[in-house]
Amino acid sequence: GTLGRTLSFPIRIAVLPAAIAGMPMFGDDTLADAQLNSDANGEYCRIRVNYDKYSAAQARFIMAHEVFHCYQFDVTGGEVVPNWVMEGTAEWAAEEMTGGDLTLADNLARDWITTPTRPISMRSYDAVGLYALTTELNVPMYRYVDDLLRRPRIATVRDAVGVRLDIEWALSYA
Repeated sequence: GTLGRTLSFPIRIAVLPAAIAGMPMFGDDTLADAQLNSDANGEYCRIRVNYDKYSAAQARFIMAHEVFHCYQFDVTGGEVVPNWVMEGTAEWAAEEMTGGDLTLADNLARDWITTPTRPISMRSYDAVGLYALTTELNVPMYRYVDDLLRRPRIATVRDAVGVRLDIEWALSYA
């Protein structure tokens, strides 16, 4: 809705336990995941939710994050995108759509702030700080996210925001 369009494929959701008959369904820390799949009816985005790993209070946030992954798949066609783009933008979208969930975001914000020399290419969920910064500079992530998904480089963000990005990024750490 924020982007003014719909997905070109449906979303299917499966709510599962962490294990079925002793077989793990998820990684140890996985709350949910999304994947682009296809069957005889065409492409679809499958979201699996691990109901043993999250609280009901986190459901809206987790679903917003995973649905944004479906959006990303629609733009990229399922092509691999670096984690700082894939997870960082999904995390920011979930923050924006739900008003945030401090239990999920606290560590990410701390990681962004306390590791200023960590390269953007080595970040993942904690790249949410970059998208928060561009929003503070009045260039919401939604304005450039399609370009970033197609050309996942920090230069794409700089092109969208301008020189103010590097200045404010440096000042935020100072």
